[in-house]
Amino acid sequence: MAGVSVETGMPIPEHLTGSKRLKALFFLVCLKLNLTVQHFLIALAIVIGVGGGLSSILFLEFLELTQEVFLRQARGWIGVVFLLPLIPAFGGLLSGWISVTYAPEARGAVCRRS
Repeated sequence: MAGVSVETGMPIPEHLTGSKRLKALFFLVCLKLNLTVQHFLIALAIVIGVGGGLSSILFLEFLELTQEVFLRQARGWIGVVFLLPLIPAFGGLLSGWISVTYAPEARGAVCRRS
């Protein structure tokens, strides 16, 4: 991608790499299309809104799937209905272990007595 330009007569500098090169290319495209900051912010808001909406739909579908698997089909696996509270208890223990093991800073403030 060395020497890429967007027909503006302004080539992308050779010393730029990675994200800086992509950012320079983006700004050259904006110059070529004569976009203003308002256009960019509107496009960014649209992308964020669509992404947030799609991720919320995906999250709800995942919740329904886990509810179906763990609450309806698990009754056949466990056999006894009063053992169903063990499933979220096990999930809580597992998430606590993951938090302590991989994110000890998530523990919070430690209260000390003097």
